[in-house]
Amino acid sequence: MAELLFIPGSLREQSASKALTQALVSRLSGACGTSIAEIGHLPHFNSDIPPTGRLRCS
Repeated sequence: MAELLFIPGSLREQSASKALTQALVSRLSGACGTSIAEIGHLPHFNSDIPPTGRLRCS
């Protein structure tokens, strides 16, 4: 069975992208596996901030 990961592109609780994501997940229920990743929980990249040493950059 296919697995789909949805990442709505907004931090706002009542955003259109979150509403669309929830509608898609509900519509696809049973046809495939679905997960929603909250964008606020993902690490963000900003090239203006020097690395912290936790990750090695080549």
